[in-house]
Amino acid sequence: MTDKPFVTALYDRAPLDSWINGRIALLGDSAHAMLPYHAQGAVQSMEDAWVLARTLQQSGGDIPPALERYQSLRKDRTARVQAQSQLAEKRFHMSDPEQVARRNQKFLHYDAQYQGTFLPQQEWLFGYDADKAALGTDDAWRALRAW
Repeated sequence: MTDKPFVTALYDRAPLDSWINGRIALLGDSAHAMLPYHAQGAVQSMEDAWVLARTLQQSGGDIPPALERYQSLRKDRTARVQAQSQLAEKRFHMSDPEQVARRNQKFLHYDAQYQGTFLPQQEWLFGYDADKAALGTDDAWRALRAW
């Protein structure tokens, strides 16, 4: 128990429509501030930085298409992480004892079934490879490069 408890506000926001404007791009909390309940804020910032660096490296100096690529690779993922962080708040900070008991029973089942591994529904979050995402070739990137 702490001798000096304090209250602080936590803020997040809905995903932005765009992270880029010309040759300027947002990353990290400026693009997708999120609640701490999934411990992903700094992780998503590092993924952003890596993907941005790789897309700029591949751009041949053509920055606007590289920024479009960066945004297309990151925006949906970070929006999903934001949503999961909001859900985690509801899941882990319940006040109703009956809801807590039901949740804990589910966790016991998960612990027995998936001991020592991530739950299958968490693979998208914890198994993400930012380098593979940035270096992958797809039709969208080729179209941007041709443009």
